[in-house]
Amino acid sequence: MSISVDLLQVLKAKLSETSNTTSKWSLYSLSVKLSDLDSDHPFHPCIVSIGIAHYGNPRVIHMQPQKWVYMNSLLSRTHLSSSTNVVSAAIDETKNALLESCVDAISDLEDEARRYFGGAAEGLDSPSLLEVLILDGCFILELLIRYFSLFESNITQENGLFKPVEDLDLNEDPILMFSWIRAAVRRDLVLLENQIPYMVLQKLFEMVTGRDTSLPHDFLVPMVIEFFHSSYLDKPPVPVIERGLHRSHLLNLLLNLYRPTAEREMLDPPRRPTSARRTFLLNATSLAQVGVKFKNQTHASSLLDIRFSMGVFEIPTLHISKWSDSYFRNFIAFERCCPDRKPYMASYLELMSRLITGPEDVQLLERRGILINDLGSDEEIIVMFNRIGRQFDQPDYFYYQELYDLVDSSYNTMWNLYKSQLQYQYFRSPWAVISMLTAMLLVFCTLIQTVYTTLYYYQGIPRR
Repeated sequence: MSISVDLLQVLKAKLSETSNTTSKWSLYSLSVKLSDLDSDHPFHPCIVSIGIAHYGNPRVIHMQPQKWVYMNSLLSRTHLSSSTNVVSAAIDETKNALLESCVDAISDLEDEARRYFGGAAEGLDSPSLLEVLILDGCFILELLIRYFSLFESNITQENGLFKPVEDLDLNEDPILMFSWIRAAVRRDLVLLENQIPYMVLQKLFEMVTGRDTSLPHDFLVPMVIEFFHSSYLDKPPVPVIERGLHRSHLLNLLLNLYRPTAEREMLDPPRRPTSARRTFLLNATSLAQVGVKFKNQTHASSLLDIRFSMGVFEIPTLHISKWSDSYFRNFIAFERCCPDRKPYMASYLELMSRLITGPEDVQLLERRGILINDLGSDEEIIVMFNRIGRQFDQPDYFYYQELYDLVDSSYNTMWNLYKSQLQYQYFRSPWAVISMLTAMLLVFCTLIQTVYTTLYYYQGIPRR
């Protein structure tokens, strides 16, 4: 109990020095050049640290003052302070009471949180660990609320949680003002080494909302989806709240939401081992040469809903940005950490890396609306998939094995290979087609002339 009291006093002291207004120092310190972010390690944060793995890292220390601003703002959103009749002193009292409730609630989760972090938390005493959990958890929640308030104002305007906080101008928030800062923060929040337990977020959310019955059950999940959906897809997936699978951390939640639709419909889909042998899959250009059609699947509810039927590959749109490499590599790394979890994302990326091996493959998929390239260069996409491809091993499960086999049995035959070579060599362009038809006409005319000459010769010989 003494630890909680001491921590509470420390937090109150720090919050008393913080306002809801972003300082100019904090604003300018976040103005990192985009060129400096390109060289970041895909598993290390470039702008904000969450949890203890990168706690105190000088590279991201400039974001700490903004975290305290966010925490102060979040505590001011308590449902008790939404009334216009509450005076300032009462609001401060309510805010302190809410802070005390949060400290007590997260203190009860300390042992479980330490098990979550494993040996990495051994060097932190209880006050330090709890401060990290509360500060980072409040920062994430306030970020989600501000984003949701700004871009979903029609939905949130009647709920007290989303009402404007005194002295808070969202137009002065550097994370919301600058799209590159927002994208960088979004990227950092899904790094495998940059997480806090989801139970901390859920508990803090319950404390702040006071279990407000006007909010839908598990409202935190759609808030997360809304914030992250523009990261690598044009639209968010259909939220599917499955038991236990999304309760680890934000990365786990997002990856679980992008499971194949067919697998979501099964309560406990069996982990069917597949053969270690992989059917060889041609790249997109080679498949197109043997007659395979590529089509954008516009009605897919998951990025992984890839189908092959009647010679048509239907693939949902993949929006590739400068952060896609980091997203995908962290997804794969997390799947490797969970032996009971099917490697859906690894299967998807392996398939895409097989389809994309050269610039012509990128251009083909772009024309079909399957790829949206924000990198500006086809070569950068190829490099990205090659780099991701080097992470693959031979897991005992591959989600698209049946699709591989179907493509192989349908089109990877000797006749289609010969036909593709003929098409590639002689029918690549209209001029090649004209040349080929002209040559065939000449051969045909020569053959007719030879037949007539032969008949004339034998008919002209007198009989004895």
